[in-house]
Amino acid sequence: MTNESIIVNDKKIEWLIVERGFQIPSFNFITETEKVPGRPGSLLKRRELNGYEFELPLIARNDYLVGRKNHDEIVNELVKFFDYDAPVKLQLSEKNWYWKAYFDGPIEIVSINHGFVSFKVKVILTDPYKYAVQGSQNTAIQDQVSVVNIGTANIKPTYTLTALKDSPYLHLGTDDRQYLAFGEPFIAGANIKDKRPRILLDNLNSLSGWSHMPTSGNIADNYSGGLIEGLMTTNPSKVSFIADNYGTTDKGWHGPAVRKSLSKSLDNWKLICAMKIYQKDNKGIGKGFFHFADESGKLVASLGLVDDTTAIGGTKAVIQIYDEYGNRKELVNYLGDKGTSYNDMEVYLLLQRHNNKFIVRTWSYYKDKNGKLQQRSRLNIDRTFNDKGKQYARPIRQVICYVARHSNYPVLPVYLNRVEVIEILDEVGYDYFIKKGDVVDIDTEAEVAYVNNIPIKNYKDIASTYFSIDKAHQEVIVNPTGTFDTVVKWQDRWL
Repeated sequence: MTNESIIVNDKKIEWLIVERGFQIPSFNFITETEKVPGRPGSLLKRRELNGYEFELPLIARNDYLVGRKNHDEIVNELVKFFDYDAPVKLQLSEKNWYWKAYFDGPIEIVSINHGFVSFKVKVILTDPYKYAVQGSQNTAIQDQVSVVNIGTANIKPTYTLTALKDSPYLHLGTDDRQYLAFGEPFIAGANIKDKRPRILLDNLNSLSGWSHMPTSGNIADNYSGGLIEGLMTTNPSKVSFIADNYGTTDKGWHGPAVRKSLSKSLDNWKLICAMKIYQKDNKGIGKGFFHFADESGKLVASLGLVDDTTAIGGTKAVIQIYDEYGNRKELVNYLGDKGTSYNDMEVYLLLQRHNNKFIVRTWSYYKDKNGKLQQRSRLNIDRTFNDKGKQYARPIRQVICYVARHSNYPVLPVYLNRVEVIEILDEVGYDYFIKKGDVVDIDTEAEVAYVNNIPIKNYKDIASTYFSIDKAHQEVIVNPTGTFDTVVKWQDRWL
């Protein structure tokens, strides 16, 4: 008989096997009933699928074939193998599925041992499903994609849709009237003009179209700006602007700046920027900003990251606006709740002005153990400000990218990753929030949706749901027709 081992997060210990006779728990439904006096039988109160807690019997081989180990060597390697604070993949080597498991102790190993050492580890499954090791995917043909569920439980797919043209609407639906929708569908006879045209989207992978600003000038105040010196370049992988050099000055903040003009002045606008400060053992300081100026070069708004302290966790998100005299108003200066900072994270900064109303948002992502994009909620800001006197209601015409170091401290690398400028029109029409080339990601399990990593929850149809696929075969229809290339991915799961 083949010995079965366990695989934890795609790793295994060669001398660790599962004791024969282990019974795999499944189908953990619990039914609760209530007896009613004078009535035969009972009433159903509830029926639900519970999690599991069970002991997994294991054997550590400790013989000359695998190499003898003493008690401490065995225990230390087991602790490293099982010590996780988050649920991890637990797979039996002869199975094509895995659990999402926690491990609890104690691990009890005989002090003096050799040969075969038996012990147990406690497994806790808050998620009762088994998941297929190999995922499945399919591509839509003529706006229709098949999802085939070979498991015994429903599945929660992810959808990736690449826009072939601009669209104010996205609808996913099934033949049993389940649907998920974002935006506003076209109405016959209505004005179809785009009332949110994109003026600029630059992923900052080339300096083409950008020009270096004259050296020895200054940008903004000393907090969001500094002296202009040095040269900007792209990083080796061509996905960010970085400083090639910071110049030669030995006084205060200084660094390179590049500028690009928009096709026209914008009275009402939405700005979205992405950037990162890379921490090098927390030794150094640095900052990077996207500045937006009017026709004459006077600053209107600044969005950026600042780390002006050598202490751990010092990266702050900063958003500022300026009146016509150059006086700044700080809308955001945020380190994160409970001391959580933006260290080593790609941070998104949003500033929107529509007449006398300003909206600011920040967010950041990380990839979980399954490779899914997750937001760090403790670093999110969503605030609204009213400028009743329209003191800061000024048009923008220029975009400036600026990276700086301080002459008295080591420098932290700053990466400027993306800038987007959208015009906000008051005219009748549609908000084409999905533009040609945009990538829409929808995760029905996490119940989130993004366009180019920007959340679109405010566009969601309130009556629609992040529906699951229950039956063996389901067709998902994508609308509007001829608008998206669609790929769906899923993992079958079992009770």
